[in-house]
Amino acid sequence: MTNFVDVLKEMRDHYQNNINTGVAIPYYPNLIEDSLGLMEATNKYLVADASELADNPVQSRLDDLQNQAKDLASNTASTIEEKLKKSAKDLKDNNSTAGNSKFKDELNKIREDAKKKASDNIDKMFDEAEKIGNDFPAARNLILIAAQKINELINDLFTKIVDYIVSIVKNIVEWIKVAWDSIVSTFNGIKTWILHWF
Repeated sequence: MTNFVDVLKEMRDHYQNNINTGVAIPYYPNLIEDSLGLMEATNKYLVADASELADNPVQSRLDDLQNQAKDLASNTASTIEEKLKKSAKDLKDNNSTAGNSKFKDELNKIREDAKKKASDNIDKMFDEAEKIGNDFPAARNLILIAAQKINELINDLFTKIVDYIVSIVKNIVEWIKVAWDSIVSTFNGIKTWILHWF
């Protein structure tokens, strides 16, 4: 029998490794045997009508988990956006070889901060998923699928941010000319994407 907590731990480790290596490899959890099958659990716990939500604690908790994921991701994106804006302004005000070097260092620090935030967000999501699974053992397979989707999105967010930072480092001089508009446009796109996660 596959243990829910073991599958969650394996999945968490997988997504943490994705963040640490910079590789976004999907993870497909083994369904656990002591839970309802996906079709049966979907019929029992997931509702299509919002009026039924009040009577469905599993759906409510999964919605809360998704909303928490969106909030954490939006906060992460906004924090990184502000750091990039500040670093770009500092570089523009001090555009020199030393300024470029300092800017690259700042970008590396921002990338590491993004990595840490993504890792922390993954931990928060898995901790909450485990609590929901402990409260509703028959819905554990649904919870595994929700955790998988949320953590794929967190990995995708991290990848988008790191790819953007890498593109900046490749050509700082050209980028600084359009830095402000580029930062705003990129992060507005990311925030809009996050809003449509679920």
